[in-house]
Amino acid sequence: MLRRLLDLVTGLMPLVYFLITATDASADYVHQTLAERSGTIMEWHIEDEQVKLILEIDQADQAAFPLTLGKKTETRFLKGTNRQPLKGQVTVLEPRERTLRFDPNQPAPVDIRGNPMPLPALSPTVTYAEIVYPLNTTPEQLTLVPPLKPGKDRADSTIGFIVFHDQIPVTNYWYLSQAETLNLDWEDPWYSTFENRNLKRPHQSSVTSYLYVEPYEVRHEIIIRLQDLAPWLGVEMTRNTVLNPQDLKAIEKKAIQWFTQGPATIIDGAKSQPIVDQVQFLSVDSRGISQVLPTGQSQEAAATILGITLAFPTDGIPDQVNVEWNLFSDRIQSITARATDPAGPFPYTLTPENKTLVWNNFLKNYKLPSVDYLPVNNRIKLPIGTFLGILGAITTGIWLYKKRGKTGVKAYQYALPIGCLLLGIITYPLIQLGIGSSALAIKPLSEEEAAVIFDYLLGNIYRAMDFREESDIYDKLAISLDGELLTEIYLQNQRSMALENEGGAIATVKKVEILDVTKDNSSDRKNQLAFRTHWIASGTLQHWGHSHNRTNEYEAILTLAPVEDNWKITDIELLEESRLQ
Repeated sequence: MLRRLLDLVTGLMPLVYFLITATDASADYVHQTLAERSGTIMEWHIEDEQVKLILEIDQADQAAFPLTLGKKTETRFLKGTNRQPLKGQVTVLEPRERTLRFDPNQPAPVDIRGNPMPLPALSPTVTYAEIVYPLNTTPEQLTLVPPLKPGKDRADSTIGFIVFHDQIPVTNYWYLSQAETLNLDWEDPWYSTFENRNLKRPHQSSVTSYLYVEPYEVRHEIIIRLQDLAPWLGVEMTRNTVLNPQDLKAIEKKAIQWFTQGPATIIDGAKSQPIVDQVQFLSVDSRGISQVLPTGQSQEAAATILGITLAFPTDGIPDQVNVEWNLFSDRIQSITARATDPAGPFPYTLTPENKTLVWNNFLKNYKLPSVDYLPVNNRIKLPIGTFLGILGAITTGIWLYKKRGKTGVKAYQYALPIGCLLLGIITYPLIQLGIGSSALAIKPLSEEEAAVIFDYLLGNIYRAMDFREESDIYDKLAISLDGELLTEIYLQNQRSMALENEGGAIATVKKVEILDVTKDNSSDRKNQLAFRTHWIASGTLQHWGHSHNRTNEYEAILTLAPVEDNWKITDIELLEESRLQ
């Protein structure tokens, strides 16, 4: 049970594994054209010697696609340079179950007003076809043509489509409602583009820069294609270059050296030396989301992307951060950039004329999160200073009273009892003596008081994971945890950090909300009380430029105890966990 707790505690902190086991970190993205939900799908794969069209034809659209297996015929779906029809052969034609190109567990898509968007009815089975178009030459253009209405230039049915040149997606899913012309870049397929500018990937730039300014850390994520980075690393690459694992390792080493020397990151006027947080090789899928490539495998250079994260520890939140870019070329004339702070994201476009990404601190009312002890307020506190002041006032008053009958009292001597009384008032909050054992606080603790304590301590535990140094994390956890639980959670944090580095995602908790607390009599430990606690932890998951909200709900038995006059959690038994968002 303790291990399940460790997953719980680390799940919404910078520990990505628990958060993303069901979604692989990137399933949150929903492309709002909904073309991937179309009844009929055309999937185009352009290669050096052929174009392959994969068709899934909805039952309602069968008449629009008259196909014959094995027949080599001039189809109307593809034209070459000068709009000359190309001949293709149907190599596969058979009924199949529909391939889902969207996550059926995703919430139903809604419009900007929050209303459900209309979705087409899909037949459970489709006619699956593959059509191969041999290429005797390398055409400069290809025109994709849907089945058209008689005498019209519009499609006869709703067709979703996607195009890949080599392994690189030219578009994500869009609607093929008319003939669309694609200009091909055979030297580098990344730059193949449709004449219709609406038909493109979500991320067109071959370089993206994401700056995150957070409490105690500035983080810079850079995503760049290897083929575009190669000239700066002194490595020769073409679209046909295949990189083996040794090549990738050597490129990783050179990339680390290059990025730690530039671009320069200036924090509050001083150039900062980064910590290389993670380096991964990625690919962009049809949704424009960067996916981590498996290690130990060869990769095609043209389709491989380098992701590197540089971290800059800070004392709090800086006043200004400047990132000076020098990564421009004939191909790279703009860099998509974004700076994100606790107030939200701010997009930038960097160019050779405007090559400095600037973030200024406009967080006027932002309160820096901290991890502090929660004292046990159980002892009876005697205001010793006040007691001594009153005693002094009484004593000097009696002395003045006796003195008045004998020698008389001078005016300035009345200042003695008055001064003692004022001194007692001033020292009331400063000089106090606590009486009683901290263990006595357990007996009268109510469920309402326990809810306040758990809200504070759970927030402490989550925030402890925002720190980077291992010693800082351990020290911050020790403020709210005690005993074996402290050691186990710290060790689990280290293991989860390794999983984070493999997955390329970082999670941060923003809010903890206690829903319900009831006493539990299962604990018989001395001077400790157990409470069945129900709470929600909300945060964000960042994954190579994408940020998603996460909300997890937990129910557990939390054991509370006063340790050295401070409240601490000594044990957690996880009962139930679920993801709400």
